Amino acid sequence: QVSISNYTTIIFETVSNIVSKNNKLKLETYYYRRIEEYLSRLMIQLYDEHKGDDVADNCLDIIDQMFENEFGSSRILIEELMNK
Repeated sequence: QVSISNYTTIIFETVSNIVSKNNKLKLETYYYRRIEEYLSRLMIQLYDEHKGDDVADNCLDIIDQMFENEFGSSRILIEELMNK
């Protein structure tokens, strides 16, 4: 099994671009919600694998960006992080 840690740079760039205010995805609501859900889970998984290092800090920065841009279930993400 391949760890997602091997793809941190790609993950951070992709999520940051999708979450940014300048991005205007033209997707049906269903697909947009699925993307939000998967990216939220991905950020939590990556955070869990790297607690206490720079990657975890970057995850928190992106989760903050998700929250600021009202992206998906960022409130749920923050609640999950608070419970860890």
